[in-house]
Order: sequence, then structure tokens, then C-alpha cells
Amino acid sequence: MVTPCSRLWTDINLNPTKKEIVNCCKRQQIVRPTIEEISDIDFWSNRKELVDAKKHWMNDASFPKGCEVCASHHPNSAYNARNKWSKDTPDLSKDHTSYIEIQVGTKCNQTCMYCSHEYSSLWAKKLGMPIKEADSDWKNTALRSLYNHIEKNLSDKEFITYNFLGGETLIIDDMFDILETLSDMHEKRQQRCAMSIVSNLNLGPSIIQRFIDLCDKHSHIEFILNGSIENLGERAEAVREGLDFSRFEYNMNWIMSEPAVTKVGFLPTMNALSIADHVDYLKWCLSIITKHRKLVDATKTWQVGYNYVTGPNAMHIGILPNAYTSYVDRAIELVSSVDVGQVTEKDNFLFHLKSLKGLIGTKRDDKWLENAYRWYKKQEKLHNRDYWKIFPELNDIFLK
Repeated sequence: MVTPCSRLWTDINLNPTKKEIVNCCKRQQIVRPTIEEISDIDFWSNRKELVDAKKHWMNDASFPKGCEVCASHHPNSAYNARNKWSKDTPDLSKDHTSYIEIQVGTKCNQTCMYCSHEYSSLWAKKLGMPIKEADSDWKNTALRSLYNHIEKNLSDKEFITYNFLGGETLIIDDMFDILETLSDMHEKRQQRCAMSIVSNLNLGPSIIQRFIDLCDKHSHIEFILNGSIENLGERAEAVREGLDFSRFEYNMNWIMSEPAVTKVGFLPTMNALSIADHVDYLKWCLSIITKHRKLVDATKTWQVGYNYVTGPNAMHIGILPNAYTSYVDRAIELVSSVDVGQVTEKDNFLFHLKSLKGLIGTKRDDKWLENAYRWYKKQEKLHNRDYWKIFPELNDIFLK
């Protein structure tokens, strides 16, 4: 028995490229909505798929259809780290929307190992596949309807958080137009909100400066820039193919030094190739944070996010041998020793690390490992890299 997941009541996730509207990045859409359906602003809180899932939570206290990812990983699932109602559950008859995530497009300048042509235009180009682009009518209708929903139904919310994903968000053509539209809307009615942007920070100075200028212009908005990375140096460049790590590091220091950027974050997507150097990664994060901001201001001026790969299977943390739990233990020891000011967030991060530890060794059956081995060898040819040299843990993973 589990308590209802807050995400179905508090979140909206819009992905125009896939014509997908869900309430959690781990949830699978069951029926694709039509243009006619999304034109109705009541669709956002009253669509049948959402209503049915909510009723299932309330009546059965178990994961509904569409939530199989968390159900299959429970109790080491995203549900455990992200559900805000594990103790106190509010009135479930009301809409508590406070978080809106928009996958703006697929235009990207990297081919990260755990990504695909569905989310990266460069992956599509590399594989000789059509670039995934949103149907302009569906996308424009969805955005207009969402703006109307925010304007008419969410004006009473004390605080709204937006999260923007790509591709690489800051090079997508209409990214800044969307940011301006929402910023103007909230400025007009003086409603507090945060604009959180996920970026690979593999960007030139003109784009970084444009983002900083946007933050300066809309000083009433809490702008959050999350640099997406989980390894260092050559290991980072091998996982996130196309990355210039020194450029990322320079841009992260630059943005951290800008007061107009309210909060700066590191967003690691944990995977089988990042566990071994996670302590070094966290120490690197702390060194940049302490250079530009106060360590005790966690969640106020800086943050370290938590996420992990659920696919491809070859990069799932579960393929690691049980001995790799020692690397997570070291990370837990490091985090426990640091005074970051925000106790609750620290506890959440520690819970996340313990969940990662619980996943290690859970996917080591022969067939899973056999398929994973072939996948890595295919990636080596595709990217012309010696992964077994760059990532010595592969020798442990596939040791017979």
C-alpha cells in the first residue's frame, strides 16, 4: 500500500514533439490527445486519463496504469524521492498544480549515450534518421491552451515552478520567446514563479549572455539554470558525446558568479558509468559552489539535483556488481559531513543516494548483461572510443 503520488495533482508535463501530456517524466501517456481536446483549458486538470489515475490512487492505494516505471522499481523508485505527500496528504478533490514542465524541442549539439534521436537532433543526424520535430499546429495550440489555463485557473497559486527541457534548451528557436511570454504574464499579475532551465552548457558566450540579460530584465522572476552533467573530464565527454568539458566548467563558473541568476544547479543523471566517480563529482560541485556562493544557501542560491537512467538497460545502475555499493557509501559519508543549511533537502539527497545503492546489482542476469555488452560494443564503433579504457568498471560489470 502506498500513498497517492503528489505528481498527478501538482505537475503538468508537456512534450509537443511527442504530442504527450503527462504529470511526471517517468509516467507513460496512454492515449494521445487531439488538438480539439487540448484547445479546452479544462483539459489540463480534467482529462480522463488523469482523472482515472487519480481515482486509482485514492481507491486502490497502488500504482495506476501508466506508472509502471516506478511500480517496477519500488521501493527504490523515483516515487520515493519525488512524492511530496508521503506523510501529509491534502484535499485530493482539488487541483494543486504548482509545477509545469515543457520539453521545448529536440534541437541539440550533443549525442549523450543514454539519449536518442527522439530527444536530440544531432543523434538523428548521426543515425541518418529524420529529425523529430513538433507538429506546429499541435504545439501552438497546446502552448496557447496552457497559457490560458495558467492565466485563468492558476492565478491563486502562491508560487509556480516551470522546468524547460530539450534537446539543448537554450539553442531551441522559440525557447526565449516562451520564457518572455511567461515572464510577462507573471510580472503583470505580480505572481511569484521560478523558471528552471536544464542545459548542457556546451554553449558559446553570446547565448550565455542572452540568458543573463533575460535574468536582468525580469528581476522579479526566480531564474534557475541547471547544468546537466554527472562525470568529469574525459569521462564526461565520453558519456555526453560532443561535450567540451572545459567549456562547461567555464560556463558554470560564469553563471555561478552572476547574481541575476537566482539559483544555479548541477543536474547529474546517474548511471552505471557515473557511480564510481560520484564522490569526485560531488567534490567538484562543492568547489565551484563555495567559490561563488554560500554553502549554507542550499536550495536558495544553488542545488544538486537527483535523477537516474532507466533506459537504455545497458546504463542502468542495476548492472553494476554489488561491490559498487561502496562508492555510494562514500558519497553518503561525504554528503552527511557537509553543512548545507537546508536539512530537509540534504535528507532528500541522502535518501536518493540510498535508493541508488538499493538498485545496484539488481539487473545482473545473463541475458541483461549479454545485451548490455553488445550495446556498449556498438556504441564504441559509433563514437570511435575505447570505453573499456575510459570506464574500467566495464571490466567488473562483464567479468565472468
